[in-house]
Amino acid sequence: MNYKSTITACSTNTWRTFISNVQNSSTYPRMTYNTEMIGNLALLDAFHKLKDDWDGNDAPGFCDKAALIKFCKEVIINLGYQQPNIYPTSRGSIQLEYEKDNGEYLEFEIFEEERIIGFQICSNQEEINVEIRSIEELKKKVMAF
Repeated sequence: MNYKSTITACSTNTWRTFISNVQNSSTYPRMTYNTEMIGNLALLDAFHKLKDDWDGNDAPGFCDKAALIKFCKEVIINLGYQQPNIYPTSRGSIQLEYEKDNGEYLEFEIFEEERIIGFQICSNQEEINVEIRSIEELKKKVMAF
């Protein structure tokens, strides 16, 4: 099963169950969850089901990456209303993306062991790479974007 069909397989009842579980769970802090956040948390659960070769090009699966998925969920929750587009990568990492209409672009790639690499294209087309050391630092970059 590939990434898109895994996500498409989430039925309305699955979403309702997921939302109910999030709202009643001690795993997630008590706070208001917006639609984009809930969607991203569900996507991460779907990514966790991806098996080896999920992209048809020998990409590693995410079935054995529980720590990475959990850390990404912490990131998503901490971002609050500033939710990114998220994608699994063929390198076994999770990518978070933000893009503005003027061409500015901000990307974070999250690897196992809570390693985060940031990449930004500014309005003047300058490219910046940076290693992010914490969720708080990532959140500050997003807020400044």
